[in-house]
Amino acid sequence: MSDNLSNFGLHPRVFVSYAHSDGADIAASFRERIEREHPDITFWQDRSKMQGGIGWWKQITDALEKVEILLMVITPAAFQSEVAVKEWRYARQQGVLVCPVMGISATELDFNLLPSWMRKTHFYDPAHEWETLINFLKSPGKDNRVPFMAPDLPHHYVERQDEFETVLSYLLDETHNNPQFSTTALQGPGGFGKTTLACSLCHSEQIINAYDDGILWVSLGEQPDIQGALTKLYAALTGERLPFIDIDDASIQVSSRLDQKNCLLVIDDVWHANHLKPFLRGGHQCSRLVTTRQLGVLTDTTSRRIIVDKMTDDQAVKMLSSRVEYTPEDLPKLRSLARRFGEWPLLLKLAASHLWERVERGDSLDGAVSYLNRAMDKRGVTAFDRTNPDNRHDTVASTVSVSLELFAEADQKRCAELAISPRDTFIPLASVASLWDLDEFDTEDLIQRLDGAALLDFDLKTGGIRIHRVLQSYLKSLLAETATINARLVDHWWQIPHRLPNQYAWKWIG
Repeated sequence: MSDNLSNFGLHPRVFVSYAHSDGADIAASFRERIEREHPDITFWQDRSKMQGGIGWWKQITDALEKVEILLMVITPAAFQSEVAVKEWRYARQQGVLVCPVMGISATELDFNLLPSWMRKTHFYDPAHEWETLINFLKSPGKDNRVPFMAPDLPHHYVERQDEFETVLSYLLDETHNNPQFSTTALQGPGGFGKTTLACSLCHSEQIINAYDDGILWVSLGEQPDIQGALTKLYAALTGERLPFIDIDDASIQVSSRLDQKNCLLVIDDVWHANHLKPFLRGGHQCSRLVTTRQLGVLTDTTSRRIIVDKMTDDQAVKMLSSRVEYTPEDLPKLRSLARRFGEWPLLLKLAASHLWERVERGDSLDGAVSYLNRAMDKRGVTAFDRTNPDNRHDTVASTVSVSLELFAEADQKRCAELAISPRDTFIPLASVASLWDLDEFDTEDLIQRLDGAALLDFDLKTGGIRIHRVLQSYLKSLLAETATINARLVDHWWQIPHRLPNQYAWKWIG
């Protein structure tokens, strides 16, 4: 039988997952026997025989989106195999049934290594339950989705260990294996790393294993689409999008889906307590992690609050030097530069990109640091004081100006034009191309370069960008007027009468 049954028009039903080091032969034996005795049970091709020229993980995710059951061969190495773990996690996110099958004797396995959801699952012993296993593989194979909605960690992420461990202690019990249901707020000024800290927690193995019904994430902003955010949560939990009557209806429906689930729900960038309330309803076995600038967003006396402020000296130096090599002799100048930027992660990220760009062009790190200091001197910025709005604006303006100088004048103008978009909004690449009147290749090329300079965040997975509101405010100040730019974008969208190309366009028009 062919390794790729889809070539014969048969829809693959079962995906076999195993650790290559100790499970490959066992997996092959299971598959050969099933194919011989039950040819109606179809398999996706073995991952050792995947097609060349196509990303290996994309081939796996494409397969997992088509199959109904993931047969997981349980061996000691299965829980240490990065690929195997990614496979069954992605399968659960797609609503694929995970079927653990014992590859060795149960006495040889340490069940304490299992995530909690797997400890609740029946493990098939083929030596004694072969027919039961076969019946399961022939049964309807859809399960509840286990969503993972957190964004990817940013490039050159620098861990903030103290804050991370504190939040972890609020979200997990003393064993760090089980959830501790709570509502926790990460509170602090814009650009100081609240969202990144929340994102790093979502990607923690301990959090993923403990909150085994999924990681949920919504971003609100100053003028949020609350009903739209609730609709996304409902779709992530069910695979369905319902036309809710209003926010209250959507909140009730989401809360009903959260009942009896131990999810972690992140509500990012909350500005008002009223915006948060619809996300706190029900789901008593769910934890909420809130990021906010506002002190009074959480009114519940049982909730916890963690201040996310400037980085430590060591963290700031690590972020500044994240893209370049340095020696101990460079440390004093790097520390001095970090203090000049107030250990503010947003500015440190911009400065790190500039240092990398200078070094890539042949400058030494010492020369790059000196150049950046001279550039700030020229613009009259001496020391950063985040409590002083004028000083804060001047420091942001000077840092962004130095970064923009790396681009041609036309590209600087295009970057500034991005500031006309609604705040806290994901902007599809197609809309950027319309704004700039460039084709998709030239648009993506410039976006990647602006991302490299830390002027925006480009997500290849979703095909769009976000601009931090602090940077957006400054970029907007560079525009002499916005009416012409807005009109150009609207004219492009309305080339097809009475139709808009995407949700972003509708939100922008609104």
